[in-house]
Amino acid sequence: MPKDVQKIRQKLGEMFPQSNQFASILPTNQPSMQVNRRVTSAPQKSRNSQRIMFRLLGCGSLILLSIIGLVGCSKSSDKSSKDIVVTNKTASPVPTDFTIMKNKAKELAKLSPPLEFNPTAKVKGKVAWVEKNSDDTRMIFFDVYYKEIRNSYVERYGLTERMVAYKPEEIDTLIQTVCTKGKMIGRYEGGIIGYANNCKVSLIDYKGNAIFAQKTFTNSTPDKSIASFYERLKEYTTPPPTSEIDDYVKNFIPKKFEVSAESLPTIEGPVEFAKAADKFAKLLFPVKLDNNSKIKGKVAVIYDYLIITGKSSILSASLIGIKIDGGISSPAPNSITLTKENLGIADDRIALKSSEIETLIQVSCKRGTPIAKVKGVSIFSDVCIVNVIDYKALITVAQKTFEGKKYKAERYSNPNTYEDKTDTADFPRDEIHEYIKSFPRG
Repeated sequence: MPKDVQKIRQKLGEMFPQSNQFASILPTNQPSMQVNRRVTSAPQKSRNSQRIMFRLLGCGSLILLSIIGLVGCSKSSDKSSKDIVVTNKTASPVPTDFTIMKNKAKELAKLSPPLEFNPTAKVKGKVAWVEKNSDDTRMIFFDVYYKEIRNSYVERYGLTERMVAYKPEEIDTLIQTVCTKGKMIGRYEGGIIGYANNCKVSLIDYKGNAIFAQKTFTNSTPDKSIASFYERLKEYTTPPPTSEIDDYVKNFIPKKFEVSAESLPTIEGPVEFAKAADKFAKLLFPVKLDNNSKIKGKVAVIYDYLIITGKSSILSASLIGIKIDGGISSPAPNSITLTKENLGIADDRIALKSSEIETLIQVSCKRGTPIAKVKGVSIFSDVCIVNVIDYKALITVAQKTFEGKKYKAERYSNPNTYEDKTDTADFPRDEIHEYIKSFPRG
C-alpha cells in the first residue's frame, strides 16, 4: 500500500478509534488475474474432491434447514401481518446458473459498435465483462462453471453482485477485452517463439450501441522462462497487461451508484452490519430537498473519505457509533459522535441492521484546494458533503457542504514525516454536528 494511503488511514484511525474498521470500496494493489494459465498442478485434484464433498454436505444442510424453516413458518402463520417486515420487495433472487451468459460470450466479443468517444461517460446500470484471447472467450465476473459470481473480482472495481448482468437483456454497460498475438519478441529453448500480447479494451453503452471509451495495451516484455508445455505449440504469447487494463477500467467506474430498491443492502446481523459501511457509502440517492425534513426513526451515519494516490483511488468508509462486534461504541474524541449530547441521537435510536434504518446520514469527504504551506508541507482543505436521506423513500431530503480549513502549525514541526509534502486540514466536526443537531426529530 502506498505510504500516503497508509498515512491517511492512520489519520482516519485516530479520528474513529472505537468505531468499526474502515472498509475499502476500491481496493488497490491487489493481485491481477491472468488469462493465460500454466499447467495445473497435481494437488488440484484432491482440492476439487474436497470441494465436491463440502458442497454435498452443504446441500444436505440447506435441505434440512429448509424443512425446519417450513415447519417454523407454519407455526408462526397465525401472527399478525403487522409483525412481518418485508425488505426489498422488488429484489430478485440471484440465479444459480449463468450458462446463458457463457453462451453469449463469443457474440459479445465480436460486437463492434460505432465509436462515439465521451470522456465524461461512466459505467452505468448492469455490467458485463467479456474477455477473448487465442485460447477462449469468457465472461470474467463468473466462476469457471458459470454457477457463481466471483465477488472478490466484482468488488475490486467497486461494483456489487446486484450490478452484474445475470442475462444478456440486462446489460447496460459491456466491457470488452480482446487480446491478440503481437510482434515477435524473442525465442526460447526448444525453438519456441515468443510473441507480445495486444489487448484492446472497449467500454460500450450496450443499449445505446456505442463505444464511449477504447484503448489498446501491449505486454511486450518476454518472460525469463516458460512452461515446457509450449514446446508442442512452438510459440508462446505473453500474459495480458492486466494491471494496466484494471487501472484503465477503474477510471470509468463511478465511486457511487444511483440507488434502487434492488440495490439496497440487506444485512440483518449486527456484526455483518457493522462491517458493511462500504455498501451504504456508495449508494447515491436522488436529491429532492425538503425544508421541513426531519431525522426520524432509527438512524445510521456513514463517514467516507476519498483517497487519491497517483492513478489509483480508494473510498474508505466507516459506520459511525457501532463497534466491529455490532455493539454501540463509546464517543471518540474528534469524531462524529452519535450521543444524545452531541447529535441528540440516543443509543436506542441507532440502527443495528439494515431493515431498521429510517434516516441515513452520509458524510462524504475528500481533499479540497490548497490553503497554506508550512515548512514545505502543502495543506489542503477538507471538503465534506452531508446528505440527510429518507431511507424508506430513497431520496436525499437535505444537503450541505462544509470545508474544513483549520490546522495546527505545530503538527509540521518535523516536515520530514510527510514524505509527499502534503496534508489535509482538520475534519470540520463541530460544524457538521451543529448542522445535524438542527434537524427536528420525527
